[in-house]
Amino acid sequence: MLHPSHTHSSPPYARRHADRPGGHLIAPYLDSWPDMCCDLLAAARAGAFPGVLGWAYGKCSLAFNRDSVDASSGRGICGINLDRAADDTVLVGRITDDDGRTRGVLVNYACHPVSMGGANKLLSPDYAGPMRNLIEQETSGLCLFLHGASGDLTPRRSYEALPDAAEQNGRELGFAALATLSGMIPPSRSLDYQGIEESGTPLGVWGTQEKSTVSSLLEAECVKVELPLKDYPPREAILAKMQTCKERYEMERLERMLAIRDRLGDRLVGTFPITVWRVGDAFMVSTTGEPYSHYQKELRQRFPGSTVAVLNLTNGATNYLPEADAYQQDNYPARVTEYAAGCLEGVITETAAAMQRLS
Repeated sequence: MLHPSHTHSSPPYARRHADRPGGHLIAPYLDSWPDMCCDLLAAARAGAFPGVLGWAYGKCSLAFNRDSVDASSGRGICGINLDRAADDTVLVGRITDDDGRTRGVLVNYACHPVSMGGANKLLSPDYAGPMRNLIEQETSGLCLFLHGASGDLTPRRSYEALPDAAEQNGRELGFAALATLSGMIPPSRSLDYQGIEESGTPLGVWGTQEKSTVSSLLEAECVKVELPLKDYPPREAILAKMQTCKERYEMERLERMLAIRDRLGDRLVGTFPITVWRVGDAFMVSTTGEPYSHYQKELRQRFPGSTVAVLNLTNGATNYLPEADAYQQDNYPARVTEYAAGCLEGVITETAAAMQRLS
Protein backbone atom coordinates (compact mmCIF):
# COMPACT_ATOMS: atom_id res chain seq x y z
CA MET A 1 0.00 0.00 0.00
CA LEU A 2 1.20 3.49 -0.83
CA HIS A 3 -0.41 5.45 1.99
CA PRO A 4 0.69 9.08 2.49
CA SER A 5 -0.03 10.47 5.94
CA HIS A 6 -1.71 13.52 4.31
CA THR A 7 -1.06 17.15 5.22
CA HIS A 8 -2.53 20.48 4.12
CA SER A 9 0.75 22.25 4.96
CA SER A 10 2.61 21.33 1.80
CA PRO A 11 2.64 22.47 -1.83
CA PRO A 12 0.35 20.78 -4.35
CA TYR A 13 2.70 18.47 -6.22
CA ALA A 14 1.12 18.98 -9.64
CA ARG A 15 3.26 19.10 -12.75
CA ARG A 16 0.94 21.73 -14.22
CA HIS A 17 2.31 24.17 -11.64
CA ALA A 18 5.81 24.10 -13.13
CA ASP A 19 5.53 27.77 -14.14
CA ARG A 20 4.90 28.95 -10.55
CA PRO A 21 7.60 30.02 -8.08
CA GLY A 22 9.48 26.88 -7.09
CA GLY A 23 7.56 24.86 -9.66
CA HIS A 24 10.76 23.69 -11.33
CA LEU A 25 11.36 21.48 -8.27
CA ILE A 26 8.11 19.52 -8.62
CA ALA A 27 8.96 17.20 -11.53
CA PRO A 28 12.38 16.12 -10.18
CA TYR A 29 10.80 15.44 -6.80
CA LEU A 30 8.03 13.30 -8.27
CA ASP A 31 10.47 11.52 -10.57
CA SER A 32 12.60 10.53 -7.56
CA TRP A 33 9.77 8.56 -5.97
CA PRO A 34 10.12 5.21 -7.78
CA ASP A 35 13.79 4.82 -6.85
CA MET A 36 13.11 6.01 -3.29
CA CYS A 37 10.28 3.51 -2.82
CA CYS A 38 12.39 0.67 -4.23
CA ASP A 39 15.21 1.58 -1.83
CA LEU A 40 12.78 1.54 1.08
CA LEU A 41 11.43 -1.86 0.04
CA ALA A 42 14.95 -3.26 -0.20
CA ALA A 43 15.83 -1.88 3.23
CA ALA A 44 12.64 -3.32 4.72
CA ARG A 45 13.34 -6.77 3.31
CA ALA A 46 16.93 -6.65 4.53
CA GLY A 47 15.81 -5.69 8.02
CA ALA A 48 12.98 -8.20 8.34
CA PHE A 49 12.67 -10.13 11.61
CA PRO A 50 10.23 -12.63 13.18
CA GLY A 51 7.63 -10.66 15.07
CA VAL A 52 4.08 -10.42 16.35
CA LEU A 53 1.57 -7.69 15.50
CA GLY A 54 -1.02 -7.13 18.22
CA TRP A 55 -3.83 -4.57 18.29
CA ALA A 56 -5.82 -2.58 20.84
CA TYR A 57 -8.56 0.04 20.58
CA GLY A 58 -8.38 3.25 22.57
CA LYS A 59 -9.97 6.70 22.68
CA CYS A 60 -8.79 10.14 21.58
CA SER A 61 -10.95 13.28 21.65
CA LEU A 62 -8.86 15.29 19.16
CA ALA A 63 -11.33 14.99 16.27
CA PHE A 64 -14.60 16.93 15.92
CA ASN A 65 -17.29 16.71 13.28
CA ARG A 66 -16.64 19.46 10.71
CA ASP A 67 -19.92 19.68 8.76
CA SER A 68 -20.93 22.99 10.27
CA VAL A 69 -22.92 26.12 9.41
CA ASP A 70 -22.01 29.79 9.71
CA ALA A 71 -24.78 31.21 11.91
CA SER A 72 -24.77 34.69 10.35
CA SER A 73 -24.99 33.65 6.69
CA GLY A 74 -26.30 30.10 6.80
CA ARG A 75 -23.42 28.94 4.59
CA GLY A 76 -22.01 25.48 5.02
CA ILE A 77 -18.47 25.61 6.40
CA CYS A 78 -15.70 23.23 7.40
CA GLY A 79 -15.53 23.98 11.12
CA ILE A 80 -16.19 22.45 14.49
CA ASN A 81 -19.76 21.17 14.87
CA LEU A 82 -20.43 20.66 18.57
CA ASP A 83 -23.90 19.25 17.95
CA ARG A 84 -22.71 16.05 16.31
CA ALA A 85 -20.49 13.47 18.00
CA ALA A 86 -17.24 12.53 16.27
CA ASP A 87 -15.60 9.13 16.08
CA ASP A 88 -13.02 9.08 18.88
CA THR A 89 -11.57 5.63 18.12
CA VAL A 90 -7.80 5.28 18.00
CA LEU A 91 -6.43 1.89 16.97
CA VAL A 92 -2.89 0.98 18.01
CA GLY A 93 -0.85 -1.86 16.51
CA ARG A 94 2.24 -3.05 18.38
CA ILE A 95 5.02 -4.94 16.59
CA THR A 96 7.26 -6.96 18.91
CA ASP A 97 10.24 -9.21 18.21
CA ASP A 98 11.06 -12.60 19.73
CA ASP A 99 12.55 -10.89 22.78
CA GLY A 100 9.32 -8.98 23.43
CA ARG A 101 10.82 -5.62 22.48
CA THR A 102 8.54 -3.11 20.78
CA ARG A 103 10.01 -2.55 17.33
CA GLY A 104 7.15 -0.64 15.75
CA VAL A 105 3.85 1.07 16.54
CA LEU A 106 0.98 1.63 14.12
CA VAL A 107 -1.46 4.43 14.95
CA ASN A 108 -4.76 4.44 13.05
CA TYR A 109 -6.84 7.58 13.65
CA ALA A 110 -9.25 9.68 11.63
CA CYS A 111 -8.85 13.46 11.69
CA HIS A 112 -8.22 15.92 8.87
CA PRO A 113 -4.63 17.28 8.99
CA VAL A 114 -5.61 20.96 8.95
CA SER A 115 -4.07 22.22 12.19
CA MET A 116 -2.58 25.13 10.24
CA GLY A 117 -4.43 27.25 7.71
CA GLY A 118 -3.84 29.75 4.93
CA ALA A 119 -1.67 32.10 7.00
CA ASN A 120 0.90 29.34 7.53
CA LYS A 121 3.90 29.45 5.18
CA LEU A 122 5.80 26.47 6.62
CA LEU A 123 6.09 22.90 5.41
CA SER A 124 4.69 20.58 8.05
CA PRO A 125 3.52 16.96 8.42
CA ASP A 126 0.77 18.47 10.64
CA TYR A 127 -0.19 16.55 13.77
CA ALA A 128 1.17 13.23 12.45
CA GLY A 129 4.76 14.46 12.85
CA PRO A 130 4.67 15.43 16.56
CA MET A 131 2.62 12.30 17.30
CA ARG A 132 5.23 10.11 15.64
CA ASN A 133 8.13 11.87 17.38
CA LEU A 134 6.55 11.41 20.80
CA ILE A 135 5.86 7.71 20.32
CA GLU A 136 9.31 6.98 18.89
CA GLN A 137 10.92 8.76 21.85
CA GLU A 138 8.90 6.72 24.34
CA THR A 139 9.16 3.31 22.67
CA SER A 140 12.46 3.45 20.70
CA GLY A 141 10.59 1.83 17.82
CA LEU A 142 9.40 3.04 14.45
CA CYS A 143 5.97 4.70 14.38
CA LEU A 144 3.73 4.58 11.31
CA PHE A 145 0.58 6.70 11.03
CA LEU A 146 -2.42 5.14 9.29
CA HIS A 147 -4.82 7.95 8.38
CA GLY A 148 -8.41 6.84 8.89
CA ALA A 149 -11.75 7.82 7.35
CA SER A 150 -11.65 11.55 8.15
CA GLY A 151 -13.90 13.05 5.47
CA ASP A 152 -16.09 14.73 8.11
CA LEU A 153 -13.57 15.24 10.95
CA THR A 154 -11.32 18.15 11.94
CA PRO A 155 -8.95 18.69 14.91
CA ARG A 156 -9.85 20.82 17.91
CA ARG A 157 -7.31 23.47 16.84
CA SER A 158 -7.71 24.02 13.08
CA TYR A 159 -6.59 26.52 10.42
CA GLU A 160 -4.15 28.36 12.70
CA ALA A 161 -1.10 30.35 11.57
CA LEU A 162 1.56 28.89 13.85
CA PRO A 163 2.85 25.31 14.18
CA ASP A 164 2.10 25.09 17.91
CA ALA A 165 -1.43 24.02 16.94
CA ALA A 166 -0.05 20.97 15.11
CA GLU A 167 2.30 20.28 18.03
CA GLN A 168 -0.55 20.26 20.57
CA ASN A 169 -2.84 18.20 18.34
CA GLY A 170 -0.08 15.68 17.67
CA ARG A 171 0.82 15.32 21.33
CA GLU A 172 -2.82 14.74 22.23
CA LEU A 173 -3.04 11.85 19.78
CA GLY A 174 0.42 10.60 20.75
CA PHE A 175 -0.41 10.41 24.45
CA ALA A 176 -3.73 8.72 23.69
CA ALA A 177 -1.90 6.12 21.60
CA LEU A 178 0.72 5.62 24.33
CA ALA A 179 -2.03 5.14 26.92
CA THR A 180 -3.58 2.47 24.72
CA LEU A 181 -0.18 0.88 24.17
CA SER A 182 0.48 0.84 27.92
CA GLY A 183 -2.72 -1.09 28.53
CA MET A 184 -1.90 -3.91 26.11
CA ILE A 185 -1.12 -7.32 27.55
CA PRO A 186 2.19 -9.03 26.62
CA PRO A 187 2.52 -10.29 23.03
CA SER A 188 1.20 -13.72 22.07
CA ARG A 189 -0.84 -13.93 25.28
CA SER A 190 -4.56 -13.66 25.97
CA LEU A 191 -6.53 -12.50 29.00
CA ASP A 192 -8.62 -15.40 30.33
CA TYR A 193 -10.90 -16.12 33.28
CA GLN A 194 -9.16 -18.44 35.73
CA GLY A 195 -11.86 -19.03 38.31
CA ILE A 196 -12.85 -17.95 41.83
CA GLU A 197 -10.53 -17.00 44.65
CA GLU A 198 -12.28 -17.01 48.00
CA SER A 199 -11.80 -13.85 50.02
CA GLY A 200 -14.03 -11.34 51.80
CA THR A 201 -16.12 -11.83 48.68
CA PRO A 202 -15.76 -14.40 45.89
CA LEU A 203 -13.15 -12.87 43.56
CA GLY A 204 -13.26 -13.57 39.84
CA VAL A 205 -9.63 -13.91 38.85
CA TRP A 206 -8.42 -13.15 35.33
CA GLY A 207 -4.88 -13.70 34.12
CA THR A 208 -2.79 -13.95 30.96
CA GLN A 209 -1.76 -17.17 29.35
CA GLU A 210 0.13 -18.13 26.22
CA LYS A 211 -2.00 -18.35 23.09
CA SER A 212 -2.10 -21.81 21.57
CA THR A 213 -1.71 -20.35 18.08
CA VAL A 214 -0.88 -16.96 16.57
CA SER A 215 -2.35 -16.45 13.12
CA SER A 216 0.08 -15.94 10.26
CA LEU A 217 -2.66 -15.47 7.68
CA LEU A 218 -1.98 -12.88 4.97
CA GLU A 219 -4.52 -12.45 2.18
CA ALA A 220 -5.85 -9.57 0.12
CA GLU A 221 -8.63 -8.74 -2.28
CA CYS A 222 -9.06 -5.70 -4.52
CA VAL A 223 -12.60 -4.71 -5.48
CA LYS A 224 -13.50 -2.10 -8.08
CA VAL A 225 -16.89 -0.58 -7.35
CA GLU A 226 -18.85 1.27 -10.02
CA LEU A 227 -20.29 4.47 -8.53
CA PRO A 228 -22.73 6.84 -10.26
CA LEU A 229 -21.37 10.33 -10.81
CA LYS A 230 -23.04 13.68 -10.27
CA ASP A 231 -23.81 16.03 -13.13
CA TYR A 232 -20.32 17.54 -12.99
CA PRO A 233 -19.65 20.82 -14.90
CA PRO A 234 -18.21 20.35 -18.42
CA ARG A 235 -14.62 21.35 -19.11
CA GLU A 236 -15.58 24.32 -21.27
CA ALA A 237 -17.73 25.83 -18.51
CA ILE A 238 -14.91 25.51 -15.96
CA LEU A 239 -12.38 27.11 -18.36
CA ALA A 240 -14.78 29.97 -19.05
CA LYS A 241 -15.08 30.73 -15.34
CA MET A 242 -11.29 30.62 -14.99
CA GLN A 243 -10.98 33.33 -17.64
CA THR A 244 -13.05 35.79 -15.58
CA CYS A 245 -11.99 34.68 -12.08
CA LYS A 246 -10.31 37.42 -10.00
CA GLU A 247 -9.96 35.87 -6.55
CA ARG A 248 -7.07 33.46 -5.89
CA TYR A 249 -9.21 31.16 -3.74
CA GLU A 250 -11.79 30.96 -6.52
CA MET A 251 -9.06 30.02 -8.99
CA GLU A 252 -7.90 27.26 -6.63
CA ARG A 253 -11.41 25.84 -6.49
CA LEU A 254 -11.77 25.96 -10.27
CA GLU A 255 -8.38 24.30 -10.79
CA ARG A 256 -9.47 21.45 -8.54
CA MET A 257 -12.70 21.11 -10.50
CA LEU A 258 -10.76 21.06 -13.77
CA ALA A 259 -8.43 18.34 -12.48
CA ILE A 260 -11.44 16.21 -11.52
CA ARG A 261 -13.13 16.81 -14.88
CA ASP A 262 -9.95 15.80 -16.73
CA ARG A 263 -9.70 12.65 -14.62
CA LEU A 264 -13.33 11.70 -15.24
CA GLY A 265 -13.47 12.44 -18.96
CA ASP A 266 -17.00 11.95 -20.26
CA ARG A 267 -17.89 9.04 -18.01
CA LEU A 268 -21.20 8.85 -16.17
CA VAL A 269 -19.97 6.13 -13.80
CA GLY A 270 -16.74 6.20 -11.80
CA THR A 271 -14.56 3.24 -10.83
CA PHE A 272 -13.70 3.26 -7.13
CA PRO A 273 -11.07 0.76 -5.90
CA ILE A 274 -11.16 -0.84 -2.46
CA THR A 275 -8.38 -3.04 -1.09
CA VAL A 276 -8.99 -5.36 1.87
CA TRP A 277 -6.06 -7.08 3.57
CA ARG A 278 -6.53 -9.90 6.08
CA VAL A 279 -3.53 -9.71 8.41
CA GLY A 280 -3.81 -12.46 10.97
CA ASP A 281 -7.05 -11.83 12.87
CA ALA A 282 -7.29 -8.20 11.70
CA PHE A 283 -8.48 -6.40 8.59
CA MET A 284 -6.78 -3.46 6.91
CA VAL A 285 -9.17 -1.69 4.55
CA SER A 286 -8.01 1.03 2.16
CA THR A 287 -9.66 3.23 -0.45
CA THR A 288 -8.49 5.97 -2.80
CA GLY A 289 -11.10 8.36 -1.42
CA GLU A 290 -11.90 10.25 1.76
CA PRO A 291 -14.92 8.50 3.24
CA TYR A 292 -16.90 9.97 6.10
CA SER A 293 -16.11 8.35 9.45
CA HIS A 294 -19.39 6.42 9.24
CA TYR A 295 -17.45 4.09 6.93
CA GLN A 296 -15.11 2.83 9.63
CA LYS A 297 -17.74 2.87 12.38
CA GLU A 298 -20.09 0.74 10.30
CA LEU A 299 -17.40 -1.79 9.33
CA ARG A 300 -16.30 -2.19 12.93
CA GLN A 301 -19.91 -2.68 13.99
CA ARG A 302 -20.44 -5.35 11.34
CA PHE A 303 -17.25 -7.22 12.32
CA PRO A 304 -17.17 -6.84 16.11
CA GLY A 305 -14.92 -9.85 16.62
CA SER A 306 -12.14 -8.51 14.38
CA THR A 307 -9.81 -5.55 14.52
CA VAL A 308 -10.52 -3.20 11.60
CA ALA A 309 -8.02 -0.55 10.45
CA VAL A 310 -9.31 1.86 7.78
CA LEU A 311 -6.95 3.88 5.55
CA ASN A 312 -7.99 6.66 3.20
CA LEU A 313 -6.23 8.13 0.12
CA THR A 314 -4.30 4.91 -0.49
CA ASN A 315 -2.86 3.81 -3.85
CA GLY A 316 -4.25 6.97 -5.45
CA ALA A 317 -6.46 9.92 -4.62
CA THR A 318 -10.03 10.40 -5.78
CA ASN A 319 -12.59 12.33 -3.71
CA TYR A 320 -14.96 12.45 -0.77
CA LEU A 321 -17.54 9.80 0.05
CA PRO A 322 -20.14 11.71 2.10
CA GLU A 323 -23.13 10.23 3.86
CA ALA A 324 -26.38 10.45 1.91
CA ASP A 325 -27.89 13.18 4.12
CA ALA A 326 -24.85 15.44 3.52
CA TYR A 327 -26.14 16.00 -0.02
CA GLN A 328 -29.26 17.64 1.41
CA GLN A 329 -27.14 20.29 3.10
CA ASP A 330 -24.59 22.85 1.95
CA ASN A 331 -21.63 20.70 2.99
CA TYR A 332 -18.28 21.16 1.24
CA PRO A 333 -17.50 17.45 0.69
CA ALA A 334 -20.89 16.86 -0.97
CA ARG A 335 -20.44 19.97 -3.12
CA VAL A 336 -17.00 19.09 -4.50
CA THR A 337 -17.16 15.31 -4.84
CA GLU A 338 -17.94 13.80 -8.23
CA TYR A 339 -19.82 10.89 -6.63
CA ALA A 340 -23.61 10.96 -6.36
CA ALA A 341 -25.60 10.47 -3.16
CA GLY A 342 -25.52 6.87 -1.95
CA CYS A 343 -21.85 6.40 -2.83
CA LEU A 344 -20.69 5.79 0.74
CA GLU A 345 -23.47 3.34 1.47
CA GLY A 346 -22.61 1.38 -1.70
CA VAL A 347 -18.91 1.24 -0.80
CA ILE A 348 -19.76 0.02 2.70
CA THR A 349 -21.79 -2.83 1.23
CA GLU A 350 -19.02 -3.89 -1.17
CA THR A 351 -16.29 -3.57 1.48
CA ALA A 352 -18.22 -5.67 3.97
CA ALA A 353 -18.79 -8.32 1.31
CA ALA A 354 -15.05 -8.50 0.58
CA MET A 355 -14.26 -8.73 4.29
CA GLN A 356 -16.79 -11.54 4.65
CA ARG A 357 -15.13 -13.46 1.81
CA LEU A 358 -11.77 -13.20 3.60
CA SER A 359 -13.19 -14.17 7.00
